Amino acid sequence: MVHTVSCIPSSRITASDETSVGRFLNWKAQHFWSELAVRFMVEDFDSKAPARMASFRSLCASPHAGDWILATPPSGDEKSLSSREWQFLLRWRLCIPFAQGCACPGCGEVQDAYGDHAMACISMGIYRRHNYVRDALLQECQGAGVTSHSNGAPLPELGDRPADIFLDNFGAGSPVAVDVSVVSGLQPSRSLATSHAGVRAKQRETQKKNQYEESCRAVGWGFVPFVAETTGAWGSEAHKVMSQLISLSASKIGETKQESTVKVWKSLSVALAKSIAEQLIGAFGPYVY
Repeated sequence: MVHTVSCIPSSRITASDETSVGRFLNWKAQHFWSELAVRFMVEDFDSKAPARMASFRSLCASPHAGDWILATPPSGDEKSLSSREWQFLLRWRLCIPFAQGCACPGCGEVQDAYGDHAMACISMGIYRRHNYVRDALLQECQGAGVTSHSNGAPLPELGDRPADIFLDNFGAGSPVAVDVSVVSGLQPSRSLATSHAGVRAKQRETQKKNQYEESCRAVGWGFVPFVAETTGAWGSEAHKVMSQLISLSASKIGETKQESTVKVWKSLSVALAKSIAEQLIGAFGPYVY
């Protein structure tokens, strides 16, 4: 592939031409060429890589999708990532095949070699990843001084529990019901797949709002769908919750907002990554050593 650089300025620059001088100085800077080279490499990769690999790279390219990578090495804490979990996560993220043609331990179907089936199979722990994210969010809420509890009372009208976490003193002052979901952007059925981070999360947010928002409002509750994708993208509503939670956490603990941002997002990212690793180990553990 041949790339042309149309942004190189003309060498005919006068001192009075501030725009041209600025472009010339930028053109001489190392970061200009580094960023240009990386962009060309990404474009070249997307044009040549297998469709699934290119899709997976796009799905992982979102804020905080890789925060688990920055977590401290395994410490023996049950909430941290073990060395084996790290190995499976990195293999999955780099699109290195696990095993060809092996049966799913959950449903018995022949699964793909990359783990897409494991992410969507109802028998392979998809509820566990929901619980991991829910528990991590609940812990961060409590650490920030937000009165919160899980598995609250159902809606009187529906006889149904609309959320996983209830926050008593969050937002505008009224109770807020937070419903946690984790969805997969890469499904065995290509009709349900997407290569754009956040698309599946947005779809689930809309689904949950249509299901519960009006009923919650009728009893004076706010409703927030807190959605993550298996590849690490977080829904827009989750970002709003986290932004407010980070501010409260920083104020309560007496740390900078930047410090709280790193800590809180890392906690959620590690919880999600650990649940994904457990699914992959459950699916391919007997075949990968």
